[in-house]
Amino acid sequence: MRRRQFVQLSLATLAALWGSGCGGTSETTSFSNGPFPGGSTGTSPRFQSSEDFLFETDGSNRIFQMDPYGGRIVARDASGQELFQASGTTNPFSLGVAGDSRIYVLDRGQGDIAVFDLRGRLERRIGSGQLGGAFQMAVGAQELYLLSATDGVVLVLDLSGILLRRMPLPERIFFRDIALGPSGELHLLQASPPIVQVLTPQGLTVRSYGPGPGISGRSLSVDAQGRSFIVDAIAGTINLFDSAGNFSESLSQPGLQPLQALANANGLFVLVQEAI
Repeated sequence: MRRRQFVQLSLATLAALWGSGCGGTSETTSFSNGPFPGGSTGTSPRFQSSEDFLFETDGSNRIFQMDPYGGRIVARDASGQELFQASGTTNPFSLGVAGDSRIYVLDRGQGDIAVFDLRGRLERRIGSGQLGGAFQMAVGAQELYLLSATDGVVLVLDLSGILLRRMPLPERIFFRDIALGPSGELHLLQASPPIVQVLTPQGLTVRSYGPGPGISGRSLSVDAQGRSFIVDAIAGTINLFDSAGNFSESLSQPGLQPLQALANANGLFVLVQEAI
């Protein structure tokens, strides 16, 4: 199995990239040219693993490593040091921390959402029998947004698990990921071409952006300034868009394939694996 690494793009580097005036270009910046800590060559991994894992971030300094097959969740600080472990899920696939300071984990194996406190203790389970084919989730302060591409809807639940509304998605479009913007708007990433539809919390489409130089969208993140990061695992790039949806730049690293890129208050965190 190819080794996976977890690396960080600093806030200072992000600011330099956004301020470089390269908007609209198709040039690609290499990870080894300085975006990641560790000198002028190579990346500086926060941690490494030979296991398959996914990750999420809660917008502060915590990151969460999820084992979608073993059911284990490991919380880490921004340096990669372990904070705690959480168990009780069989197929954790997406998570977030809501306004009640609880961790909400979409467990595809159980077909529900497991709720943990910030020490990793399981408190309750919600949403059983209501989630359908949901496979991605965006967590807001008071609401949970679950993407079910097979059912063609976004399900909106409150933090007690009550279904508030169903938001129909456009037909014949497969959406791969969902993210919340700074004003509560929903960003939905199409698989191919990687175009993002932006919806109000009530489900009204207000605009779209992309694909830029993208071929296929794998994951999407939106930071506190409304800037977007789309991972194109086929092309091996992370495509950056400003808050207006204009393409800015692509990031890549020879020999490494990006899988996820998530932004929080400390910068951009990237999960990569050794390329074939």
